[in-house]
Amino acid sequence: MEKTNTNVDCLPEPLPLSMFELSAIFSIYFVIWVLLYVEAYALRMRRIISAFYYRRLEKRRVLYLYNDLLKKRVGLLRHMRKKVRKLAKEKKLSEKTSILYSLKKDYPRLCGCLQIFQSSKSYCLICKTPEIPGNFHNCITPGCNFGYCRQCWKDVRRKCYACLESYNTDSDVTSEESDYTDDDELLD
Repeated sequence: MEKTNTNVDCLPEPLPLSMFELSAIFSIYFVIWVLLYVEAYALRMRRIISAFYYRRLEKRRVLYLYNDLLKKRVGLLRHMRKKVRKLAKEKKLSEKTSILYSLKKDYPRLCGCLQIFQSSKSYCLICKTPEIPGNFHNCITPGCNFGYCRQCWKDVRRKCYACLESYNTDSDVTSEESDYTDDDELLD
């Protein structure tokens, strides 16, 4: 005769959960998910509430952020202009083109419908944004296929840097860069 040991007497008897307990568990999970999505808006409300009570501090904060953004923008534009000049001077300035872009550029009346395709658009030489009709300037110099968005064209003072290097000397470029001031002055 064999003797066996079991722990059946020690185990608790499982009972099914009531509907109230199940709904409490799932409602807690639901509240956690809602709080995860609402957290970003709640953090924004913190700033709005403090702006309501401390208006001068909010104005100072907004002016600081605006001036910081303008300084970074001017610095980025200077950096991009210097990069484009350097590449143009080294004759390494190139643009990616496709067959659709070439067809659209060479035969605008026949292949004008190709402008709906992304690969047929040219890109801004400075900021690399795609061409938007009416908001883009293509260089009019023969043989120059580069273009600029409206903002960059204004920032480079309506001069194509790709063509400029072929007939300007270094002294002209450095003097132009030294007297550059942004049209938008920083606020005090």
